[in-house]
Amino acid sequence: MHELLAVTAAVLFPVSADAAVQVLTVTGHINYIGAVQRGQPASAPSELIALGDTYTLTARFDPAVAQPDQVGVPDPTTSIYDLPGATILFRAGSYSTTLSAGLNLRSWAQFFNDTVSGSRVVDGQVFGFHNFYVGSSKEFPFSIGQGTIFEAISAQAFDYTGTARVNILISDIQPYSKFGSKGISYSLRNYDTGYFAEVHGNVTDISLASVPEPATWTLMIMGFGAIAAATRQRRAKLRVTEKRLTA
Repeated sequence: MHELLAVTAAVLFPVSADAAVQVLTVTGHINYIGAVQRGQPASAPSELIALGDTYTLTARFDPAVAQPDQVGVPDPTTSIYDLPGATILFRAGSYSTTLSAGLNLRSWAQFFNDTVSGSRVVDGQVFGFHNFYVGSSKEFPFSIGQGTIFEAISAQAFDYTGTARVNILISDIQPYSKFGSKGISYSLRNYDTGYFAEVHGNVTDISLASVPEPATWTLMIMGFGAIAAATRQRRAKLRVTEKRLTA
């Protein structure tokens, strides 16, 4: 029986470096659409995204390969990590875009712990993804013309009591229930024309879950097989014991 418990624990709580992959899932509704061009208000007509539309952001990344990337003067209350190999799917209204590892994609995470903002102390977790397109035929949700296009997506969570996080390490990502302010943003910028369009969304659900990698699935399958074998062996021993008692 002890052997069976040990095998069960190994299956249910596998220890593997491959199990570090995380999937961030955010859903909600679009609650703001706006645009400017060279500092002046501009129209943001779109047949693909409208106020009230639902959105889904799904991002897959591995914190184990994250690389610290402190930009500018180091601030001891915040950190930035590059997330190589991340893949992102964003859907809003009738628009969808997929970002995957490539020359122009940058994925990053930023963490705040006791960061002073005005009169408040802020903790936060922000995941961001952006890509550059040059002369691309890709269909965007806004008519921003040809040129160098910058597409960015981010999911933000902030706590204005300064109690959600205790450090700025990516290894210590906190549950989103600790953060009172959450949202997403999607933006497009044409660097040649100066046009910038931005979409905000509220959050109805946000989660971050571990996803076993192939090596972990293999261990789990082997573990379930071991459980079945141990169960059969134990039942066989019980049958032998019962026969001896009734003989």
